Amino acid sequence: MIRPAGYNVLIKALTDEEKYGMLHLPDTAKGKPCDGIVVAIGEWCGQVKPGDWVVFSRRQAKEVQADGEELIIIDERACLAILEEE
Repeated sequence: MIRPAGYNVLIKALTDEEKYGMLHLPDTAKGKPCDGIVVAIGEWCGQVKPGDWVVFSRRQAKEVQADGEELIIIDERACLAILEEE
């Protein structure tokens, strides 16, 4: 398992089947995911926590592989929103 350092956040991108229908991306925005579930956070993170569903900036995302799974590492400041169910 990867443990992010500092202000970094480890995210598992969601497939279309895993999304709850809260967020709809137009066809022009489809491609690489820009949302996912927070898997782990660095020790200095204060706004997100594991289990949060976040939208993030793709420009700052770094893709990594761990245990055969594709994950994304971003700086916590690249999180644009935390999605919550009403």
